[in-house]
Amino acid sequence: NGSIPDGIGKLANLNFLLLDNNYWEGALSKIHLQGLTKLQSFRISSSNKSLIFNMSREWVPPFSLTEITVRNCRLGPRFPAWLSNQKLLVDITLADAAISDTIPYWLWELSPQIYWLDLSYNRIHGMLPNSLVFLSAFLVDLSFNCLEGSLPFWSNVSFLVLANNLFSGSIPMNINQMMPSLEIL
Repeated sequence: NGSIPDGIGKLANLNFLLLDNNYWEGALSKIHLQGLTKLQSFRISSSNKSLIFNMSREWVPPFSLTEITVRNCRLGPRFPAWLSNQKLLVDITLADAAISDTIPYWLWELSPQIYWLDLSYNRIHGMLPNSLVFLSAFLVDLSFNCLEGSLPFWSNVSFLVLANNLFSGSIPMNINQMMPSLEIL
């Protein structure tokens, strides 16, 4: 519990920073992450929802992540601009992260490489594109948001969780052909 010390950002050889399932509080700023040039995986969650991300929109991270998990923290209200520089992400969880925004185009550009996408329990709004190509996504969870329009039909997604949104329209009769990999809808 408590705040995360600034000195963590000086661990230059760190590849994995796994701080999830704790009771963090205070603010996480670029000072905490600036020296982590080798960082590939970053996971953080605060069970008491008392950790705030405080990064400027202009900040460019020195690392290239393949995995990010931010859960039960105040990352929003907008999608963090610094994530747009992360071109190697395959596993993205930004759940219950106080995001009240539309999903940015740069995130959808990553769809061919995404294996896991969890943006649940936010206030994300807007419509979802039907034209995305997930090559081998196991899970796409967009539940408990404010998304609207028709249901998206993305092939090669195994678990598509869209509950508790504002979707409308019908489910097509040929959904089995449109989404042959689907195991959970």
